[in-house]
Amino acid sequence: TRPGVDQIAQGLGGLMSITGLPGQGPVRVGIPIADLTSGLLLAQAILLALYQRETTGRGQWVHTSLLEAQIFMLDFQAARWLISGEVATQAGNDHPTSVPTGVFPTKDGQINIAAAGTGLWKRLCTAIGATELLSIPEFATTQLRSQNRKVLNARLADITRDKPSAYWIKTLNEAGIPCGAINTIDQTFAEPQVQHLGIARPVNHPQLGDIR
Repeated sequence: TRPGVDQIAQGLGGLMSITGLPGQGPVRVGIPIADLTSGLLLAQAILLALYQRETTGRGQWVHTSLLEAQIFMLDFQAARWLISGEVATQAGNDHPTSVPTGVFPTKDGQINIAAAGTGLWKRLCTAIGATELLSIPEFATTQLRSQNRKVLNARLADITRDKPSAYWIKTLNEAGIPCGAINTIDQTFAEPQVQHLGIARPVNHPQLGDIR
């Protein structure tokens, strides 16, 4: 319906304003996020309503909204505005507030690294053999690392691009630093854990034949 279309546009407007590279302009999310999140929230509401009916014997109306779902998905970005009046902008592949957290180049691609907080920052510098970064005043605190994000990311990128992604993922995992590969769709379904979980299952379709 038309109200639904308007709700999607309004909700995605907020999400698009914080998605993409700084200065790039609004970028849409790569999945139908309004439909998916509002559907998930509706499913939760139905379960709660059924539970209440079992408990009290009374039913209730269940409501969901595309617009409300999208504002819910703004999460801490919305809180930044409501609490401190800070209007979030595009941060690209970097986390808006946690540094260093983002995409870093490797010898054969890119990986995600999330080393927010002093403890993880120290472990990261040790794991990549760059303990000298710990003595740089501009990187001494979380706030300073955020203020000097570009310089810090450039220093880290100079190190990570020297070795392949698999090396860094193994090294950082062993050091307890959150990280991960950036997979294409086919690589995602080729992951051993994805196959172990049986997320893609064989199905026989009357027109398409055997598919997953």
